[in-house]
Amino acid sequence: MKQSSTGIDNTNLYAQWDFTGQEFPLPEGAGSGCIMRTSLAHGATIYYSEYRVIKDCTLEIQSSQDDLGDLLCTLVLLSGKLTLAMPSGYIQEQDADHSLIFRVFEEGTRFHLPGNQVIRHLGVSIPLESPWLIEDDIRALITPFLKAKERDLITQLPLGKTTRQWAADLFLHASEAPYPTVALHREGLAKCYLSSLLRDYDASRNQASTSIDEPSEWELKTYAAACEYIRKNLGKSLNTRAMANKFGISRTRFNELFVILQGHSASSYIRHQKLTEAKRLIEYEGAPIKVAAHAVGYHHVSNFTRAYRQYFGGTPSTSRHGNISESSS
Repeated sequence: MKQSSTGIDNTNLYAQWDFTGQEFPLPEGAGSGCIMRTSLAHGATIYYSEYRVIKDCTLEIQSSQDDLGDLLCTLVLLSGKLTLAMPSGYIQEQDADHSLIFRVFEEGTRFHLPGNQVIRHLGVSIPLESPWLIEDDIRALITPFLKAKERDLITQLPLGKTTRQWAADLFLHASEAPYPTVALHREGLAKCYLSSLLRDYDASRNQASTSIDEPSEWELKTYAAACEYIRKNLGKSLNTRAMANKFGISRTRFNELFVILQGHSASSYIRHQKLTEAKRLIEYEGAPIKVAAHAVGYHHVSNFTRAYRQYFGGTPSTSRHGNISESSS
């Protein structure tokens, strides 16, 4: 996808990006963006984009392919949130906890970008007839998308830990210097990302057909208390076994509550809370990286930096030097 022309020319809005791409100002002075598009074998395409959004705005997204309806598309946000508005009228709220698999038939999709945030977006599209998707088991898995005819089909999934890792690796790869096997490496990462995302899709379908006991009133209160405890104690080592014991519930059921109510395991929820708080401290409070790391329970900056890169697809120092206030000055 490529951003349509806005007619705005304000180079003061440009920021420092992790990758080389097309820079542009967001509409009505709302911030700045950068998009990079990479073509792979068999018609697959990777879209990397980053938006530093000062205030609410809307982008109209245009497809660069004529055969839009013949593509299986995916979308992951490594940071931030946005709303997709499809030409059909379908509206989808999207955040960094979920992924999307979709097939759309009309151009004119819009991104509504809320202000005061940095959005990192990764998308991969692939023709439905690609050799990557030709195996019988894969065809059976994506049958709903194959059968969709002239009607948009969009499925939102909890973003699995492994899929997030592959997405972050793929996003980081956009900033690497060229080397002889770069195309091979990029294609391998894209395949791993797509495979993991389809596995999430399969697991989600299986889970939907498996009965899990709904939380009781007491369990709902326990879950709420656990979430509050986590948010207030991000600087501590939050072990799920110890927390389950603290709240008088089995570790298995403790984790099930988070899967039912959050769509993620308890450990994934804890990781999300820690790293998003660290990101907030760095980007909006101007905290030194070491201070932010210690504030969320990381005693070694190297471990924190590695976890941050894996989760957001960029380093803490990039977030600090490319924060909203700097990009708006």
